[in-house]
Amino acid sequence: MKGNFCGINNFKPGQRTRDALAEVDRITRSANILTYLLSAVPLFQFFAGRSSYLGSSVFSSSYNISTYDWSKLANALSSVDKVKREQLEILAWNMKEQTSSEESKFWECVYNAL
Repeated sequence: MKGNFCGINNFKPGQRTRDALAEVDRITRSANILTYLLSAVPLFQFFAGRSSYLGSSVFSSSYNISTYDWSKLANALSSVDKVKREQLEILAWNMKEQTSSEESKFWECVYNAL
């Protein structure tokens, strides 16, 4: 059941689980990079946009900041977390189904913790 946490004693992951854990790391790092890139978009638009030049950059930047659609940025950032969670859930569920014994229990715990 989602949200339930469990403990596994003396667990030694096999190669398949170690490979899947590397994929968990890759998914997490990719999502973090995407979050950082999305966060930088407004800064680029405010200070390095096509229409900015030295004389009007302060005025155009303050206007851009006040009129920027912050809710779209927030929605995009939260979507990254949703996609990351979905990808991790799919991976954990598939690993639960493809493994047995303690490894399967481990992946069920991972899935439920997400």
